[in-house]
Amino acid sequence: MIPFKQSYYQNKIDEFRKKCSSDRDFTLGGLKIIWELRIDKRLPGYMHAYKGDMFYSPHLYRGDQLVMAVDGEEVGGIYEIVKKAHGKVGIVGLGLGYSVQEMINKESVTEIVVYEIDKDVIKLYNKNFENNDKVKIIEGDAFEAEGENFDYFFVDIYNRKISKKIEEDFKLFKDKHDIKDYVFFGVEKFILSLFPSKYESENIPKLWKNMAVVSGERFGASKYVENFAGYSAKKTNELFDAFGF
Repeated sequence: MIPFKQSYYQNKIDEFRKKCSSDRDFTLGGLKIIWELRIDKRLPGYMHAYKGDMFYSPHLYRGDQLVMAVDGEEVGGIYEIVKKAHGKVGIVGLGLGYSVQEMINKESVTEIVVYEIDKDVIKLYNKNFENNDKVKIIEGDAFEAEGENFDYFFVDIYNRKISKKIEEDFKLFKDKHDIKDYVFFGVEKFILSLFPSKYESENIPKLWKNMAVVSGERFGASKYVENFAGYSAKKTNELFDAFGF
């Protein structure tokens, strides 16, 4: 499976659309969902951009600000994270619920606890999807939640960017909870954006390195291999140094 191609992105977007109770544009509180159609446009993939078509991709807006979207970048960026999910999973940031819906049917996932501070985002999710006994959504600040034990913990609150805050949150959540495996959106892209000397560091968590290696191999087998777009060297080095790898 090569998750870095237009057909895969569109298939996953279509799957998500069918799971939603409605595929019509609507407003809820301060949020609005727009199912966007783009023809022959420059589109975001994970670790690359491409020119093509995108049909009925849900985009979530707060006013005029894009909060998140289920698009090629989201689909590709979640692929390895979902594959590695296991046991009791914690998720910080609900968004449109794409990662939750991808994890629900995994036999290896026994429970999903989602932390979401925006009540309208939760209402929107509950409007779109039926209740599932595997999923527990906690409304409130994830940084103030009671500690729990997690096999897998996924933080998705960085708007597809990286900064030193990722390391700060890593420490805070690891101190608060008993977490076996910790990941964040863009972890593979972060590792693959490192200079070779830093990429070879043995202090990088094995899970992150494995995800990066697998993603790198799959990306290398795609037609977008010459179009790799990593994070900036400055941001990548700052985060690497913050972790102290």
